[in-house]
Order: sequence, then structure tokens, then C-alpha cells
Amino acid sequence: LLISSLLRWDIDVYGISAHYLYNWNELLFPAGLLQFPVFASTMPRWMVYGGMGSIFGEEVINSVDEYGGRFDRMGQPNDWWTDQTKQDYTQRKTCVSDYWDGFSIRYNGREIAIQGSNVAVNIIAETGGLRQA
Repeated sequence: LLISSLLRWDIDVYGISAHYLYNWNELLFPAGLLQFPVFASTMPRWMVYGGMGSIFGEEVINSVDEYGGRFDRMGQPNDWWTDQTKQDYTQRKTCVSDYWDGFSIRYNGREIAIQGSNVAVNIIAETGGLRQA
């Protein structure tokens, strides 16, 4: 952990969106995550652990995904993926992308096609986070 990173907080503490900062190698979990619907003292423990675990897992996976793989443990640019890793990831990402290309959402009376290539990296991290939880 870099001392200079302790002097700043780039997200609202009451927010509910966790972040991974590649160039700082930091996982940020704002206090807003410790409120409903992710957390409540009346929720069963398994639900709280699963919800928090999936969020933590997603951010950890972001730290080593196709973007995180471009930075070392100190947050410095360093492409540490092997060529084989890149090839395998691209193959799997294409599979996820092709799958999501088949979906659409209805918004304001319009049907909008999901572009799998725009959501694949996030879907991979979210799915991995759920799996780890």
C-alpha cells in the first residue's frame, strides 16, 4: 500500500459501488456497501456473506483481468500475462460476448440489443465473483 494513496479517496464514502484502481493496485469498498440491500443486521449471515463475497470476488478478479493484467503489484504498467493466457482469455471472452449478443432489453418502449463486446469483461468478473462467494 502506498502512503500517498492514503491521502485521497476518489469515491463517495456513502456510495455502493466498489472499485479496483489498476494504477494504485487498490480495492475500494465504500461504507455505503454496509447498508441494505447488500447488508442489514436482520439479514441471515449466509446472505450477507454471499453478497459481500460476490462484490469482493468481482473486484479481485478485476485486479487480474485483461486490464489488471497490465499492471504489477505496485500499480506500475507491466504486462505480465503470457501469450497463452491472453489467447485463452480472448477465447473465453469471445464466448461470453457472443452469448450476450443474443439478448436485448426494453427501454422506453424501444428494444435495445446488448452488445456483448461491451459487457463481456464485466460479466466475467461478476460471474467469477459469484462463483467465489
